[in-house]
Amino acid sequence: MVHDRPPQPARVAPQPDRVRPTAPPDLVESLRSAQRAGGWRGLGFNVDDCQKTYEELRAKGVEFVQAPLARPYGSEAVCRDDSGNWIVLIETVDPTMPAATATRS
Repeated sequence: MVHDRPPQPARVAPQPDRVRPTAPPDLVESLRSAQRAGGWRGLGFNVDDCQKTYEELRAKGVEFVQAPLARPYGSEAVCRDDSGNWIVLIETVDPTMPAATATRS
């Protein structure tokens, strides 16, 4: 077969469902299932230092709806992704520590 035009490079459309997640497969499937059912609205991440992580992400352009606040369990900061899902950064503390040293200001 003879072609009148030069070969074109192959083009592959992005396939979001083919992204290789780094989370355990059972967690990924659970999140995908909840998202398909319309029940997944947020995700929490444990961080070592909520204030530091908040500052690093803000410097990269992430807009937060709540700056880090002290809570009985530690501190948390909240932002939303482009789809409106809540993302919570959580720094937990040892509940056996005295309250004065358990949370950051």
